[in-house]
Amino acid sequence: MQTLIDAYKHAKKLHHAYLIEGERKVIFPKLSQFFETEMGILCVKSNPDFWYGEFEKFGIDDSRQIKNMQSQCATTTQPRIFIIAAHFFTKEAQNTLLKVFEEPARNVHFFLITASSETVLPTLRSRIVIIPTNNTSTVSQESTSDARAFLGGNILERSKIIQLLIENKDKIVTLSLLDQFEIVLNTQEKNQKLQLYKDFFNDIVKCRSYLYSNAPSIKMILEHLVISAPKITNNI
Repeated sequence: MQTLIDAYKHAKKLHHAYLIEGERKVIFPKLSQFFETEMGILCVKSNPDFWYGEFEKFGIDDSRQIKNMQSQCATTTQPRIFIIAAHFFTKEAQNTLLKVFEEPARNVHFFLITASSETVLPTLRSRIVIIPTNNTSTVSQESTSDARAFLGGNILERSKIIQLLIENKDKIVTLSLLDQFEIVLNTQEKNQKLQLYKDFFNDIVKCRSYLYSNAPSIKMILEHLVISAPKITNNI
């Protein structure tokens, strides 16, 4: 977040689209404070030029709605802000957003909040500014405790952590665990993240995609992660 704040203070303007890595409940209040303090934009529902939406899965219909809304005329001279916080963006939705970001409406700015930029298509990433999670300011230690315990544990300890998720077949909590993995790994050193964790980031993306398929096997997905996840004991 500080990267965004510093860039705006220097240039006094915003890029048309950003992706901020991290937890929505941590990032959104900071983003709202930035808009209100630095730009005088009220982040409330009554402001017609501000929009915020939370999604488990951001799909094609959602992206079309955003496309239609951003094309409408502004009601004030203030910048128009769209914030999309999602666990997962479908490929079709991303392609629609890509078209929007390639030809953005005047004075419209988009902010995507998700656990990791690795979940976004390279073509879309090329059109947005990535604000990485590289410190603890956008990470809640408490909310990532399960992921930290999992990544720091051996196979037996990991199996115990996932047992309740398997018994309850809890898709939402399993998705949350995947988000936690990305957040924790993104707090590691950049070079470490790129060299050591690339395969696991790809694995997380695949697992999340499987979870959104019809009748996913949560047991198989979690048991796969027990084996495939890297063991991390430093700085977590």
